Amino acid sequence: MADLAPVYAALQKADAAGDTAAATQLANYIRSQGGQRPLDPSEYDPTSPAYQAKYGATSGMTGPQKFAAGYGKAAVDLGRGAGQLVGAVSRQDVADARARDAALMQTGAGKWGNIIGTGADLLPAAFIPGANTIAGSAAIGTGLGLLQPSTGTLETALNTGLGGLLAPASILAGRGVGALYQGGKAALEPLFKGGQQRIAARTLQAFAGGPEASQAAAQELESAGRNVLPGVQPTTMELTGNAGLAQLGRTVANQPEALAALGARASANRGAMTSALEDIAGTPGKYADTAGLRADFSRPLYEQAAAAKIEPDTQLTALLNRPSLKSAWTRAQQLAEERGEPMLTSSPNVAQPNGPQDLQLTGKTLQYLKMGLNDMISAGPQQGIGSHELGALKSTLSDLNSWIGKNVPALRRADYMYRWASGPLNEMDIGTALRNKLIPALGDFGQDTRLNANNFASALRNGDAIAADVTGNPAAKLTDVLSPQQQTTTRQIAEQLARAANAADRGRAVGSNTGQNLVSQNVLRQMLGPLGLPQGMGERAAQSTLGQTLMRPVQWAGKLAEPDIMTQLTQAALDPAKAAALLRTPQGSRAAQLLWQRHGLLTPLGAQAGQAIPGLLGYAPQ
Repeated sequence: MADLAPVYAALQKADAAGDTAAATQLANYIRSQGGQRPLDPSEYDPTSPAYQAKYGATSGMTGPQKFAAGYGKAAVDLGRGAGQLVGAVSRQDVADARARDAALMQTGAGKWGNIIGTGADLLPAAFIPGANTIAGSAAIGTGLGLLQPSTGTLETALNTGLGGLLAPASILAGRGVGALYQGGKAALEPLFKGGQQRIAARTLQAFAGGPEASQAAAQELESAGRNVLPGVQPTTMELTGNAGLAQLGRTVANQPEALAALGARASANRGAMTSALEDIAGTPGKYADTAGLRADFSRPLYEQAAAAKIEPDTQLTALLNRPSLKSAWTRAQQLAEERGEPMLTSSPNVAQPNGPQDLQLTGKTLQYLKMGLNDMISAGPQQGIGSHELGALKSTLSDLNSWIGKNVPALRRADYMYRWASGPLNEMDIGTALRNKLIPALGDFGQDTRLNANNFASALRNGDAIAADVTGNPAAKLTDVLSPQQQTTTRQIAEQLARAANAADRGRAVGSNTGQNLVSQNVLRQMLGPLGLPQGMGERAAQSTLGQTLMRPVQWAGKLAEPDIMTQLTQAALDPAKAAALLRTPQGSRAAQLLWQRHGLLTPLGAQAGQAIPGLLGYAPQ
């Protein structure tokens, strides 16, 4: 058998040093070798009362076991305190429990397990309505302090009082830490490109009116602008109905670089709109060429129709006997003579026996009659002709055209060709009329003047009157003359003019018209956020004398970055897609903000007067 004397000696040294693990290992080795020395269980059995009495109740527990025991003790203590409130647990029961747990609470793992367990047990209290307010946290802290088990009245009073005082103090401290952290972070943001973009995003969102308004404005920007006149690039302020963003455009425009960029955009948009109208109006050369083509197409047909002999029938005789056509005959006679083409020497008189048969009617005669009747209708309102008489004249003209269409095919073909060839000319005439309404006279001499938006909109509203004047047809409508594409173009021009006018009107709202102090406002806004104060105070504080004094160091450092931030805002004003992206930029999680506001709520409430966090208050119950 091996000599166990050295092993016994080592066992005694381990036992004297309190190294229970080594002592247990050595004792087991001696027994395995058949050693005859009797061993006291306290020397090697951590579960024996003698061993625990000598080395402590937790000497046989591992660190995780001590942590778990401390964690569980927190819930037991909370239940014990509730039982004490209803008389189910006495103060002596609390004292006995503390004596049993004293060894556990003297270990580091046991302490931290109890602290974390207490925090987890009290976590639901943080979500009680009002828990993140000073008054609410004080009330909840008082109640949870009262819920802690105690061995005397003094300890109960201390638990209750400290819970009521430390809960709001902890919230304020947590908010203060959050404000300092966020403010320091905001002060450094201008030095980095990503930070400058976040400041621009926060500024844009502040102008928009907050998170919800920013999301609504971003959605509006993303869906708008899909039916814009080609060549026109509406600004962010023009595409959204958000008054705050319109005000931002006015603010940004106070910077020389931004003013130049916005002015160039407005000029380019004006050019696109006027060019679109000029495309409809055409050039004088194009108009003359088109008029020449109309004459080339229709003249041979009219010459052929003019020579055609017309035999009056009963229907035509009745028409010629109407007073309106007798009056038109005189006008037709004058028109023909002015052109050197005498039509007839006298007007028809069907009362004479051979009146109708003596008439020498030709296609030219009927054409001049139509022209005379048209003149009477066009001049009717100016000559005091009433609406009923004017309606009768139009009915007579319609009947005459109907008879000609059925009985004089050559003239019908000539009229059709003339109307068809007049289409492009009518379009150009209307385009010219609308252009003259939109562009002031000085625009023809090179001045980049403001457009007459309201005059143009009024002209479109009364477009049928313009069409009737251009075509000479009282029944003509604007939609009959302009092509669908041209109608779309004129509507898109009017819509862009309205967008620009709306943006200008909304931008005149009451508010700051300066883009200065962006960095200071950003820092103060970030500091006030964790404190639970309104974000609008950031702007007011930055503009106050005290705020500007306190923020002077930040302003000095931020002056270097403000041009870059203003560039970001200018780009957002010019580019609706960029503005929408900035408006959707998240500004920190809501959970993080709540943590700052509720920070420290559980710590004082869990301070069980030296139990859950022993020694935190410098008080140990007796």
